[in-house]
Amino acid sequence: MLFLELDQLLFENIYQAIPHNLFFDWLFLFFSWLAYPKIIWIPLVIGFLIFIRQHKGWIMFEAVIAMGVGVIANEYILKSIFARIRPFEFYESIQTIDTTANGFSFPSSHALVVFSFITVVILSTKSKKIHAALIVFALLVSISRIYLGVHFPVDIIAGAIFGILLGFLASKFLPRFYKRVFHKRLKVK
Repeated sequence: MLFLELDQLLFENIYQAIPHNLFFDWLFLFFSWLAYPKIIWIPLVIGFLIFIRQHKGWIMFEAVIAMGVGVIANEYILKSIFARIRPFEFYESIQTIDTTANGFSFPSSHALVVFSFITVVILSTKSKKIHAALIVFALLVSISRIYLGVHFPVDIIAGAIFGILLGFLASKFLPRFYKRVFHKRLKVK
């Protein structure tokens, strides 16, 4: 129980540290929306189809697979097992403005999605500037979920760890499969 109490204390400190006003409401709703599992797939699938003959297209493919496997496992298995309520359900004083938040909170699908995406990209690119920008993006998405009152910090951490693992596995093992299957037809580098 001490662990859950520390998680709640950390949530309260983060939640209260950021002023709740219209600017931050819109800012964090925007970052949260960017990592919404049903939204983030669209540009990646389109990018994959456009760049299918290039390495960056296959990076998008790896990200989509990592995110897809993660979200399905998370939404249909893990969240049901842990059945943790969301902060806005736990605290009477919190009302979320995120109308998409429903079901259980542990682990965070947003964190899973964004961290699997950035892991694939970071492992596939060398640009330190891109890496830094992606890490900042992932952190803003993570903070947005706490600011909006829909996740506790441990929900975010668990989703991030699961996402990093899936991103790593997708980057490590998917190229072996698709290069063997599609290399001759698409000339994937």
